[in-house]
Amino acid sequence: MSDENLYAVRDEIVARLDQFMDEWGVKKIYTPKNLGMTTELSQTTPNIQVNFRRTKSAGVVSKGDALKLKVVWEVTACCKHAASQVTDGSKAFDMAGDLTIKIIKKLSGWEPESSAEPLIYMNTEEDISKSCVYSTVVLESELFIQTEPD
Repeated sequence: MSDENLYAVRDEIVARLDQFMDEWGVKKIYTPKNLGMTTELSQTTPNIQVNFRRTKSAGVVSKGDALKLKVVWEVTACCKHAASQVTDGSKAFDMAGDLTIKIIKKLSGWEPESSAEPLIYMNTEEDISKSCVYSTVVLESELFIQTEPD
């Protein structure tokens, strides 16, 4: 575990999920690093999106020499739905639901090298646009940062 890169766990999540892409039928994994000029309509689907959400303090340790942070991650299954063209988008919702369960199974309890503890499942959220369904798994990792107050 290193306290030199707040976003290191994101890369480890991508590497973990990358090995299941073919099996799950996922065509691409997006992060802020490779999103570029991609728009909702131009994104390759089905895809998984891995993003940092926020940090929150979990206290100080070692007499204030280190901060204990909870780092919150979003891992989103995105599927285009046919409702943007016709009236039934149920296949996309089913696929997003299946991917969501697979993401939870592979990440919940798994410990990235850059995390002090295994990932903790927090909750799942859904968002629907005119063309896509987004099912987001929210996970939490833990990071200790050595302070340098002098």
